[in-house]
Amino acid sequence: MHKHTLQISVLAVLGASALALAPLVVTPSAIESREEMETETVAERTSRPASALAGPPPFTAGNLVIYRVGTGTGGLVITGNQVFLDEYTPAGTLVGSLAMPNVASGADHALIAMGTNQFEGALTRSADGTYLLMTGYDATTCSVACNTTSAITVPRVVGLVSGNGNIDTSTSLTDFASAGNPFGAYSLDGSGVWVVGSTGGLRYATTGATTSTQLSTSPLSNKTVNGSTSQLYVSSAGVGGKVGVVQAGTGFPTTAGQTLVQINGPNTGVCMPLPLPTWMRASRAMMSSTLRMTAPARSESFRATSPAPGC
Repeated sequence: MHKHTLQISVLAVLGASALALAPLVVTPSAIESREEMETETVAERTSRPASALAGPPPFTAGNLVIYRVGTGTGGLVITGNQVFLDEYTPAGTLVGSLAMPNVASGADHALIAMGTNQFEGALTRSADGTYLLMTGYDATTCSVACNTTSAITVPRVVGLVSGNGNIDTSTSLTDFASAGNPFGAYSLDGSGVWVVGSTGGLRYATTGATTSTQLSTSPLSNKTVNGSTSQLYVSSAGVGGKVGVVQAGTGFPTTAGQTLVQINGPNTGVCMPLPLPTWMRASRAMMSSTLRMTAPARSESFRATSPAPGC
């Protein structure tokens, strides 16, 4: 019997009522306006040919999106499993599932996950609200445990999914989380991404790139990356003496030589306590916190939740 981990990255909370996650209750904050997130006008949409209108269904404002590993048939394997994005209403009703590619097609690469590491599968939303971001391995299957492979052999890939359900996995990096696990990614507007994993430190790459810039060398292992309106943060694993939420340089750095500074406050452990203090909710640095709990034995692994993009 397999045990897997339910990992929830708290990015923001939906609606005007509290959202309960298992025994944990998170106080909601206001969500952005749907109108501010629209990327295509009705005129632009209706001007396209009918053949171009077919595609994945859009996400619905106010819903949750969950990063799921596994099809539900058979157990999860360390050589890689398919990834799905499941959309749920706040009441827990499944709306639909979007399969991430497990084979390369054109400029897009495969994105699979081990499903056996509690920190893989962090799901974030871009600062402008138009994309969900996640990481994985660029392979249909790995010949050995995926996290033991070199990123030159099995690149680590970043996935961006728009509010319209369009998938971009063109960012396949040969120097990110090599011989380690890719954990998370963040972006301001989809044009560039910050990534973290169990090796290699905080890194930055333009979308569609094959290599990245290492921004910091300590700590080298970080769990998640996210940002407030004006500052980038990572959640450190404690390697290098930093534990919890750490400020990454000043603003949103893209060059090497950045210093990561421990934030003073109650978040001095690996997991941030709930309820979150007001100053953390206000800064949205809570997005870099990870909550963990044991899930029932099953052949799927539910990794992270996020509000749907565009809401």
